[in-house]
Amino acid sequence: MRVHIFFGPVQEFVSEARRTRDLWAGSWLLSYLAGQAMYEIVSGGGRIVLPAVQDASGQWTDPLMKAVAAARNGGPHPARVAPVGSLPNRFEAEIPGEGEKVREVVQAAVEAWRTAWQRETESVWALVCKADSRFASDQQLQETWRRQTEGLWESMWVVGEAQDLDRRKLLRSFNADAEPGEKCTVCGRRQCLYPAAAERREEVRNFWIELARKLRTWDLRRDGRERLCAVCTAKRLLPRVWGAEVSYPSTRTIASIPWRIEVAEKARGAEAKALQNALETFDGAVAEVRVEGQSVPDVSDALRCFGALQAALGDMPEGARKPLARWDGDLFTEDGIIHDDLFSGLSPQEAKRLRQPILEALAKLRGALPAGLKQPTDFYAVLLMDGDRMGQILGENPNRKEEISGALGMFSAGVRDVVEGTEGNGKLIYAGGDDVLAMLPVRTALRVAWRLRLKYFECIGEAPQGWSISAGIVYSHATVPLRPTILAAHRILDEVAKSRVGRDAFAVQVWKRGGPVATAGLPWEVSMPEVGVSQRQAVELLDTLVSRLKGTAEGGFSSKLLYRLSDLWEIAQPGGTMALSWGDTIKLVAAEHLSTVRHAREPSALADAEELARELICLCVEWVGDGTGRRARGLTADAGLFVRFLVQEEV
Repeated sequence: MRVHIFFGPVQEFVSEARRTRDLWAGSWLLSYLAGQAMYEIVSGGGRIVLPAVQDASGQWTDPLMKAVAAARNGGPHPARVAPVGSLPNRFEAEIPGEGEKVREVVQAAVEAWRTAWQRETESVWALVCKADSRFASDQQLQETWRRQTEGLWESMWVVGEAQDLDRRKLLRSFNADAEPGEKCTVCGRRQCLYPAAAERREEVRNFWIELARKLRTWDLRRDGRERLCAVCTAKRLLPRVWGAEVSYPSTRTIASIPWRIEVAEKARGAEAKALQNALETFDGAVAEVRVEGQSVPDVSDALRCFGALQAALGDMPEGARKPLARWDGDLFTEDGIIHDDLFSGLSPQEAKRLRQPILEALAKLRGALPAGLKQPTDFYAVLLMDGDRMGQILGENPNRKEEISGALGMFSAGVRDVVEGTEGNGKLIYAGGDDVLAMLPVRTALRVAWRLRLKYFECIGEAPQGWSISAGIVYSHATVPLRPTILAAHRILDEVAKSRVGRDAFAVQVWKRGGPVATAGLPWEVSMPEVGVSQRQAVELLDTLVSRLKGTAEGGFSSKLLYRLSDLWEIAQPGGTMALSWGDTIKLVAAEHLSTVRHAREPSALADAEELARELICLCVEWVGDGTGRRARGLTADAGLFVRFLVQEEV
C-alpha cells in the first residue's frame, strides 16, 4: 500500500537559531531523524518511493542514509560521515500488505524517530549533568527537560495519495498551553532551563554564567545573555557530542571569504613583505589572547570547505597564511571585535585590555592593504530554493514518479559542488530533493542560485509541464539575528517569487541593522521588447548593471540616480504625473544619469546612458504572474536600491 508520512514541526525547529551552527544542527537533525524512520520502513519490508534513496536492488544511494545504515551496524555517528542534511520530513513509501501490517510498520518508523531524538537529547543531558551536578539533582530542571524534549514532535500518516495527507494536516490539533517561567532567549517560546532555587532573573542569569564556565567551551556566552530551553540547548551542544562540525563558519566568516581570497592574492611575493608582516603581527596578537585561561577558538576546520580560499592560501608564506586560515570573521572588523562573544562576561576594563592588541594589529593590517580591501563586508546571503508545483507535477505524472524522484536525487547530490565549489565559496546546510538551504558571500549568491536552476533543469531529460524552481535570497547584516533572516527567506520565496511573480523566479531582500530596506522579485529570464531588451537572464542583467555602475564610479558615478528612481517612476509610469511612454522614460532616466557623471559630453555617453536606463527599467518592473503568464505592473525603486547595495558590498 502507498503510505505518506509527515513529521513536524519543521520551519520553527530550524529557524530557532542564534548561531550558524544552531541552524546547521537543527536542519541536520531533522534529516537524521527522517533517516531513522525511513530505515525502519525498509526493515519492515517496505520501500521508499519519494525521495529516491535506494537503487533498483534496494541499496542505499543517499549519503546520509548510507551513514544511518552503517551506524546501525556499529559505524561512526552519521554527523561525522554525512554532515549535510538531505532527507525530508515528509516522504512516501510502499508497504506490502494492508491494515494492521501497514500500521505496525508505520508505527515502528514513528517510534524510530522518537527513539533517535531521545537518544540524542540524553547524550546532551549527560554532558550538562557532568558539567553541573544541579541537572542531576534538581527536580525542576529534570521536569523542564523531560516536558520539552518528550512533547516536541508530531507525526501524521495516511494511506492513499499525497493530497490525502494535505487534508489530514488541516485537522491537526494545536497545544495552546503556555510555557511557564522565563523564556528561552533563542526560540522565545519555551521556558529556559534553571533550577527551582533561581527565582529572580539575576539568579537565572548566574546559573547560565556558571554553566558556560563549567562546560569550558565557547558554546555558550559567558555573560548569561543566552538562557536556553532544552531543545535549543540540545541543538547548541549536540555537535560537540558528535565530534563533528564543532567549529562552524559564522555569518561574518562566510561574508569574509572573498576578502580573504583577495588578501591572499595580494600577499604573495617579495614585494608584499609589508602586508605579510602585518598579517603575521595580527596572527600573533590574536593567538596571545587568553580569556579565563582559554585561547581564541581556532576555526580552521570550518574554513576547509571553502575550496577557493584553500587554493589561494596554498602558496602563501606560512606566517602570513595563518590568520586568514584560522580566525573567525569577527576578528577582522572593529565592530566584530567589539561585539564578539569571545569577550562576553568580562568586565569592561578587562575586555578592553584584551581587545586592544587585536585592534592595534588590525589597524596595522589595514594600513598595509590596498585601498579597496581595508576590511571585509558585514553582509552575507542566505539562499533558499524550492521546486515549483512539485505536488501537482507528481499528481499529474503518476507514471513518471520514480523518474522524477531520481532526478531530484541527482539534483540534490550535485548541489554541494555548486555551493561550496570555487565559484560559490558558500556553506551548504541542506539539500534534499527540490529544497536547498545555503549560506553564501554576497558576490556569489545570485550566480549560485542561477547555476542551481540550470542544474535543476539538467537533471531530467524531458521536463514535465510546470517544471521549474524558485529562490529567495536574503542579504543580511551579520548582526541581524539568524531567526528573522531565515524566516524572511521563506517569506519572500513564498510571497514574492512564487505568489507575486508567478514561480520560476527569484526574490531578493536586503536586511540592514534596522530591518529590511529593499525587496524585489524577478523572473529568471526577463524580456521587455517595449524598452529594447530581448530575452535576458535576470542574473546576468544584474551582474552587467553592477559592473557598469562600478566602472562609472571610477569616472564620477553618484548613487543619486538609484535614490531618485522612486521619484522618477512616480512621474513616468502609467497613471503618474506625466505618464510618459517607455521611450520618453528611457530618455528621462538617461538624462538623470548623465547629470551625475563626469565626461557626460563624450560622444558615447548618451548611448551608454540610454542602455543603462533600459537595463534599470527592465529590472525595476514589478512583475506579476497570474498562472497563464507574466505582466508588468508599474515600476518600483527597490530593485535599484538592491543594485546600489551590490555595487557597494561586492567591492
